[in-house]
Amino acid sequence: MVKAIAGEDCGCDERKEWLNKKFPYKKVQCLDPEEKEYLSGGILKEKRISREDQEMIAKIHSRVFSHKFHVPCSCNPSIWKQWIRELNDMLDAPEEVS
Repeated sequence: MVKAIAGEDCGCDERKEWLNKKFPYKKVQCLDPEEKEYLSGGILKEKRISREDQEMIAKIHSRVFSHKFHVPCSCNPSIWKQWIRELNDMLDAPEEVS
């Protein structure tokens, strides 16, 4: 549909292929512009993340990776490390061409 309207390749196929390779067995949604801006601000590189930022990261992760929203306990850093790694990977996803 996009190709028919845009008249050329919008980058959707490349992005879809990249996401399927990077996250097999997961239904993944692209980051929206506000999420991308928030995550690009360096929050994912912080050693300590405030409760407010934890909730925002959990909200973004649950939407992008299609799971029920919950904020993991900070006593289990392995979940946070995985989520941060996955969201950083999403920041590297190919862009669509306008």
